[in-house]
Amino acid sequence: MLLPVSLTIAASTNSGPISVHPLKTGTISVQSVATTSGAGGLVYRIDYTLDPITSTSINWFSSNSSNNSSNSFYSFSFPLTAVRVAVTSGTSNMSVQTSIAQSAV
Repeated sequence: MLLPVSLTIAASTNSGPISVHPLKTGTISVQSVATTSGAGGLVYRIDYTLDPITSTSINWFSSNSSNNSSNSFYSFSFPLTAVRVAVTSGTSNMSVQTSIAQSAV
């Protein structure tokens, strides 16, 4: 996938795998902004994997971000194959807008 990429995830869904270049050694940055149009508790996390995204069973690891409820920024300094945004709770009027950028190194 050509990066940077931006996406919006609705409440109680996962983004699915967002492919990054596993042979690049530069930093991968993930910035998220939680948006709501009502009161409530939007909670999301940023996951990553080292597995090929073509695998039928992908092992996802939490980036110690399991209870995000507002804006967040994460930086990965090791090679990954994919990241995803997983919204664990919220209502239909909530979403997370996320931008992912990978260094060209």
